[in-house]
Amino acid sequence: MDSNQVLELILSKIQGMEERIYGMENKIENLGNEFIELKSGQDKVITNLKKLETKIENEITEKIRGLYDAREIINDKLSDINDKVDNLSNRIDKHELIIKLTEESNASPIKENIL
Repeated sequence: MDSNQVLELILSKIQGMEERIYGMENKIENLGNEFIELKSGQDKVITNLKKLETKIENEITEKIRGLYDAREIINDKLSDINDKVDNLSNRIDKHELIIKLTEESNASPIKENIL
């Protein structure tokens, strides 16, 4: 091989290396762009999570608190109703006793003493 052939061989190898380096630069640039897109997507996900967290803290927590408040109101009303039912039951028991005593003895003084 003479020196011209060696130089041409070296030149062709260098050109091949330049093409591969250029291809690698393009791939690195593409990877950089994809990384930027991933970072942007991650930032959007973080922003959406923060919005969701805020919504849960504000809106949903308030609604749950409202449900518990409504439950307490219902429990209070049920307690009042139970008290009234107990009161009516006691009155009915007294009236039944009066009726029974009245039927048995036809005595009104006993009725007045019970009331």
